[in-house]
Amino acid sequence: MFVWCFSLALVLLPAAAVGDLEALTLEISNLGRKVDSFQSFVLQDISSIKDKINKMDSKIDAIIRQDHIEEDKDQAQPGSQTHEASSFNDKIDPMGLQEQLDRIKRGFREEKKWIRHDLDDLKGISQNLLVGKDQIAEYLLTLETNVNTFLSKIIGELKDGVLDITKNVQRDLNTSIERSAVNVDEKVQSFKQLVQRTDTICKSSSDTITKTLTTVLSVSENTIEGYLKKTSLNTVNLINAVKEDINIIKENTAKIMAKSHDMTRARLANESDYRNGVQGRLEILHGSEWGTVCDDGFDLEDAKVACLMIDSKFVYYGYISEAYYGRGTGAIWLDEVACTGEERSLFHCEGDGIGEHNCNHGEDVGIKCWYR
Repeated sequence: MFVWCFSLALVLLPAAAVGDLEALTLEISNLGRKVDSFQSFVLQDISSIKDKINKMDSKIDAIIRQDHIEEDKDQAQPGSQTHEASSFNDKIDPMGLQEQLDRIKRGFREEKKWIRHDLDDLKGISQNLLVGKDQIAEYLLTLETNVNTFLSKIIGELKDGVLDITKNVQRDLNTSIERSAVNVDEKVQSFKQLVQRTDTICKSSSDTITKTLTTVLSVSENTIEGYLKKTSLNTVNLINAVKEDINIIKENTAKIMAKSHDMTRARLANESDYRNGVQGRLEILHGSEWGTVCDDGFDLEDAKVACLMIDSKFVYYGYISEAYYGRGTGAIWLDEVACTGEERSLFHCEGDGIGEHNCNHGEDVGIKCWYR
């Protein structure tokens, strides 16, 4: 047990060596409590074994006394045995029973001797534990003293080392700062000189540039003024020419629009009022001849284009087939008209082509156009 405790202390030594003295002290206290607890358990076991031995001695003595009493009774009254006793003696041999009792006694004596031997061993162990506990306590005190000394030495060395490092760092910093200050001063002086040279160069360049610009401007002022006058005159002439061109374009556009209107003009034959608009047979002018439109494929989109050819202010449109407003005469200009409603003239819509048809005037289409 002492060797085990000593080994445990050696295991705990590295923890103390690294400075964890508080944890080491706690482990030592736990070890002492465990030793005390183990010693208490050993003493309790010893007391329990003593009690058992005393009880066994008492039982053995009682059995022996009871055996002597029965033998004395048998010798005092040999002729007064009952039939049941005789029958019992016939079954159990008194000598055999005595031998068994003697054997039991010897067994108990041997067991008692071994128990006492175990008790002596336990006492020796208990004494060794007490001695080991004292030795461990003494060793731990020595260990604590050594650890404190070691820690004090380490802390002192660390403190001295930190102070030395701090002094060296401070010295190096001071040296670096002094060198940097000298370099900064030199650079500042160089920069000042550079600024002075730059100012001198800038002033000289500025004066030169100013003189040059003044000379150039004074020389070119008259030229620029003359150029502007000439340019202004040319601009006026150009504007007048553009205005003349615009007037010509307007006149030509009006002529073209009038000619286009004449070529795509539409009218209503047998015209009459319808709501706040008009209705009648649709006729369109191609070249110099008026003609009708066949009702094959004619729909509201075609009626919209036709009404807008008559008056662009119409809003509502309708159509009616089979010469409702009377049969026309002359040419049938359009057949199978298919407008989208966005065209400016029926001649611009899809269809069979101008003058191509398979209709007669019984299929002349009529339209209705009115305002809001």
